[in-house]
Amino acid sequence: MIDEAELETKNEPLLKALEELGLTKLESKVYTTILRKGICKSSEILTELKIHQPQLYDVILSLQKKGFVVVQPGKPKYYSAIDPTTIIEKKISQLSELKTYVKQLLNELESRRIMTPPHMWIVKGRQNLIAYAKKLIQQAQVEIQICVDHLTFSKLAEELIQSKLRGVHICLVIYPEEYEKSLKEFLERIKTVKISPAGQFCLIVDSSIGMYGPGKLLSPYFNFSQDEYSILFDEIVTAETLANYFYHLWISLKYLFPLSIDINEYPKRFVNHRSAVSEIIKLNDSGFKVFAEVRGRWARSAKPFIGRGEVVCTESNPLCVTFTLQLDNGKKVKVGGRGSQLHEVEADQIILYVVRKIRDSNLHSSLSF
Repeated sequence: MIDEAELETKNEPLLKALEELGLTKLESKVYTTILRKGICKSSEILTELKIHQPQLYDVILSLQKKGFVVVQPGKPKYYSAIDPTTIIEKKISQLSELKTYVKQLLNELESRRIMTPPHMWIVKGRQNLIAYAKKLIQQAQVEIQICVDHLTFSKLAEELIQSKLRGVHICLVIYPEEYEKSLKEFLERIKTVKISPAGQFCLIVDSSIGMYGPGKLLSPYFNFSQDEYSILFDEIVTAETLANYFYHLWISLKYLFPLSIDINEYPKRFVNHRSAVSEIIKLNDSGFKVFAEVRGRWARSAKPFIGRGEVVCTESNPLCVTFTLQLDNGKKVKVGGRGSQLHEVEADQIILYVVRKIRDSNLHSSLSF
């Protein structure tokens, strides 16, 4: 007589393996019973497993569809099991075909994919904001625009000065108007500093990455709720929008220190056309003639543009920040930034060269394009 408990214990590893192949627990038991007997009638299965005929009928039908048993017609019907290794080899072949199909499908979907990874993140807490700001400043290659309170500036001063020494152009707005005198030395080293009675924190690096948030988030004099946070971004549209805000704030303020031009800083490169326009205005006001090399595209055709010549005028209002470049061939073009609608050229890069408007040739920078 078969000891059912002992039999089930011996069959347990096989039953689990069959369940992994897609069989239910009862289907696994019926299959192993048929496999052990080699060939059998339904009455033998019913007796051994103590199940009802309708239940066995459904299970046998399912095992046939899944390819685990075959039925020999007649009265009574006999059932035999397919060799498990044959079933496994067939499954492996099917999975291999499925893998090939899925890879092909993924490649097709990849080429059509329009979703992109997120380019904005929420940053909570003063210390986290300062830590991220330091990293961004350290990454700067061309220019930085930053509006920050003087206490936070003290924590970022070293990174900003190191960027300045690397040749990065910095525009710094500091607030409020009263600041610690110990910061004066750091501010003088940056030079291009303006002061504001109040402000909102913003940082734009190379016109592509940055941060912004409420001013009081950084101030220890204000308590802030858990709902207050700053935004860290890594995409051009947000950078352009924030740069526009910063530019109009910048031109509304006065320089903290007397304006001075270090001719050794030129040629100077810009990736934000507003920064270039601000610099051109500053140079013109200081008695310099400005020349520029512009790389970008024609606004209408999107064809590449490379132009060199003299900057003959600038225009600055809420709708339009631009400069006019008189090319070497005499043609004049209006140069703006990305997405320009009122300009002829969208600039990706602007290099400024200067010549003092006097005859002393020893005071001009190199104009070899």
